[in-house]
Amino acid sequence: MKYPRLSRRAFLKGSATGIGITVAPLGSRAFAALFEPRVTATRDQWASPSGAHFRIDAISKVSGAKVFARDIRARDMPGWPQQQSHAMLLKATRADRTYQGFDLSLLDDGLQPDRIVTSADLEQDGVGFPESHGPDPLLPEGKTPLFLGHPVAILIWHDFARYRAAKNALQFRDDLIHYGAKTGEVERPPYGSFRYVRVGGETPYDPDVFSSLKDSDLFPTIKNRRPVWPDDPSLNGDIGEQGVYHARRMQDTLDDPPDNWEVFQARYTTPYIEPAALEPDNGNGWLDPDTGTLNFVVATQCPFESAHETARMLEGSRFDVRHLNVHPGYTVGYGSKDHNIFVYYAVIAPCMATVTRCAWPMIASSSSRAASSVTPSIWIIAWRWTGTP
Repeated sequence: MKYPRLSRRAFLKGSATGIGITVAPLGSRAFAALFEPRVTATRDQWASPSGAHFRIDAISKVSGAKVFARDIRARDMPGWPQQQSHAMLLKATRADRTYQGFDLSLLDDGLQPDRIVTSADLEQDGVGFPESHGPDPLLPEGKTPLFLGHPVAILIWHDFARYRAAKNALQFRDDLIHYGAKTGEVERPPYGSFRYVRVGGETPYDPDVFSSLKDSDLFPTIKNRRPVWPDDPSLNGDIGEQGVYHARRMQDTLDDPPDNWEVFQARYTTPYIEPAALEPDNGNGWLDPDTGTLNFVVATQCPFESAHETARMLEGSRFDVRHLNVHPGYTVGYGSKDHNIFVYYAVIAPCMATVTRCAWPMIASSSSRAASSVTPSIWIIAWRWTGTP
């Protein structure tokens, strides 16, 4: 097969596609190199390298020297338009009935949002949220919410006064969201199910007989949304069966331990725990139509992941984004802003309107810790010295 000759110029023209990404944290040298005006203090101005008798940023926090992403507005950013729009998420309050739309007629004429974004808009505009945050980042009509607080729309106002008044009017209204037939809560397959098994060698220096590190983690078959492990695992089966075989042998021994084994066992439970990072989710962005540049200030603990996923989310959309400037600000997360979907809601808002800030008065969604029940056991082999010291 003959291939056409490809010139260097043709190669460069064909390969220079996609969205360019720049990550320049607020207060960093990279940001200072891009913009002469200073938005926030650099780290060396509030973080003393020595002599700390308390949190090194404590005084700067209470005095305002340390500025968080939540503090940034359009007027603070070099080159941004001065008009600041504000967005909020409209969320379902039930998770056992189908969602049938919403009614904003309770708002006065002057308080109606300037822009409403629904799942139909995302589909029409070619916006695809990261798969890890699917399905249905904005719930379409006719479906049952997957959880309490499932977002159904993004509402945008072009001034703060109307946004604040409308937001207060919408709170605690049972007639805002319409629901249909009762379906019960949605059941889904587990997000993950696996086991770790290790059988050590004869001595601590011998290779493991079997271990997840040396061989493999163990994954079950999922049937009817439940994990199913092999009933009769064999040592001669596949790697998964071998692991379950060793696990069963260990369990049989532990269920009926020898007389010289001392057993310590207790049951521990933890409740469902919501994070409390003290800085709620937020983001502020501006899509420059002249250059196709999306400028984005965001509170995230994963700025590079957020930038990469944002580019993937928008690369096939109608917005013709050619460059992405991501400015992560100082943030407080404790893990709650790690792999957080709120970043991508905040990205959509400025694409649909002017400079738009999307913030939530509380932790909207996060890596919450699910309730757990654990029964750890420790077996100690008791022995008695019979020799002569």
